[in-house]
Amino acid sequence: MYLYLDTSEDLTLAVIHSDYELIELSEIKTKKTSLVLQSSIDELMQKHEVTFSKLEGIIFCAGPGSYTGMRVGQGFVDICGWQGIKTYSFYHFQIPKILNRDKGYWISKAFKGEDFIFSWDQKGESQSLIQSSESLTKMNGELYSRFSQFNDQSVISTQALLKNHLKEITEYVVEKNLQEPLFYYRPLEVEFKVPNA
Repeated sequence: MYLYLDTSEDLTLAVIHSDYELIELSEIKTKKTSLVLQSSIDELMQKHEVTFSKLEGIIFCAGPGSYTGMRVGQGFVDICGWQGIKTYSFYHFQIPKILNRDKGYWISKAFKGEDFIFSWDQKGESQSLIQSSESLTKMNGELYSRFSQFNDQSVISTQALLKNHLKEITEYVVEKNLQEPLFYYRPLEVEFKVPNA
């Protein structure tokens, strides 16, 4: 069995069978992931009589998202890795490509008045930070996002895609042995630069 974990916005957990079929997916709305992470995992695993020794791996969404939320999730994943549990990780902006969407834009709030844009097509892919007021007007094509602030009819939710195509996505991540590092919008020395320091 596999445990799926996403702490990029709120908390999403899932227990997945060895053949990648979903057993249960749980979404917990919280801004205090650190307070509920361990108890929520324990409750879900006990419910399905899964022990850590039975896990074939942990599949973790490594971002982008909340710095603190992602660090909490990564800390848990690191501990599991130290215990010999195989870990895999991917990014939300990879979901449309995993599902063979040929081109599009993935957008998220990057704080500091900027939006992060990941775009791809047959020619390649690119990443950029742009002023939030400019972002949606500069894109021509399918728009995707993980984040609730972009919940409108013109933006396709990668969280919904994940729930509807969990088997395909988790199988791809495991078979390709994806192990992406945490994704931050900016280098940490820029993200946490202290003014006049």
